[in-house]
Amino acid sequence: MALPSAVRPGPVRGVEVSHGNGGAEGRSGRYLWLIDAVIANPSAYGFTNVTQPVWSGNLTNSNSGTLAATGTVQDGYLFFDGLHPTAQADSLLAEAVSRSLTVSA
Repeated sequence: MALPSAVRPGPVRGVEVSHGNGGAEGRSGRYLWLIDAVIANPSAYGFTNVTQPVWSGNLTNSNSGTLAATGTVQDGYLFFDGLHPTAQADSLLAEAVSRSLTVSA
């Protein structure tokens, strides 16, 4: 799954970089535009479920809930739990970060 070609953030759009302690830190809140775009048109980004998380439990007890999907079926979900994206969503966000940091020739 990849970002549609029409979704191309500019070099700074969607990322805020802080150079504290000699490193760069991306702030995920700057990518809410992408989450909104996926929710508005899930199939364009390869998702089938953008309203329910894969995991129904809490973040501290592995016996507190159930998995709605396993294996590659999880790839259709946007959220793993109430806080974290799935691996597929994380890959999409990483691609957006990469594009925003890449200067086109």
